[in-house]
Amino acid sequence: MREDLDKYALTPLQYVSNESGSVVLIRSRFLAFEGEIAASHYTKLALNIGRTSHLFRRSSAGQIDAAWRRNSIAVQLANDAAIGRSEASTMIGLAIDLVALGLEAESAAVETRANHVVSDTVAAHQLRSMILGAEYHARSNAFFEQSAQAIMRQLTFGRTNSSKKAVSPLGINQLARIQEFMDANLAANLSVREMAYEVGMSEAWFAKRFTASTGLAPFIYLTRRRMERAKELLAAGSTVTETALEVGYENASKFAAAFKRSSGQLPSAWRRSSN
Repeated sequence: MREDLDKYALTPLQYVSNESGSVVLIRSRFLAFEGEIAASHYTKLALNIGRTSHLFRRSSAGQIDAAWRRNSIAVQLANDAAIGRSEASTMIGLAIDLVALGLEAESAAVETRANHVVSDTVAAHQLRSMILGAEYHARSNAFFEQSAQAIMRQLTFGRTNSSKKAVSPLGINQLARIQEFMDANLAANLSVREMAYEVGMSEAWFAKRFTASTGLAPFIYLTRRRMERAKELLAAGSTVTETALEVGYENASKFAAAFKRSSGQLPSAWRRSSN
């Protein structure tokens, strides 16, 4: 995939993925394109972050022939070859193997969005936040998979009732700041109130906006980040007790229970298998 993208990139290609390759994220300015678009096992999202351009694509799923405005998203389904034409554009692209991530329900639901250029401000914000955090989280499976799941669920199931006011997500800098704050305080008994204070919000309002940004409640996100860090420590040779303290658990038994809920294994078993 990367070689094909490099051919059309006008600016240095930012290309990052998780370890398994089930989620790939790219950003660049691309040349105009006209020709065949090969099928792949990835569902692909393309967010226009530049000027309005025109997008044409025809496949077995239908046809798009529309203005591709800034902050709107074009969707290409997995296993769907097409012919297409697009003007030069600056974009963030996300390729997701939905089957590998267990998102078969989203795979079926997103088909209704493949024939349109989708305007979804929350999903657009999530994509921008994801590219911002991608290098910081390196090849972390948890970060890429959770972010991809949140974006797909927003696109497929996240449309709100027009009679209700939608909650706006955190700003990109706010989200980056709170992610860094969490990572710097994994060993602390961190509360949602302290997270909210870090970005100058009430606890309730912060929780709503954080969930709108990531698809996860703050404490669930923090717990998953702790488990991700725990795996890194165990793989590096730390004991279960040492690891528990490093990720905010004074009681090793409670840590072991949380780790098993997250990974399906006790930390001692995971440590043996990773070594």
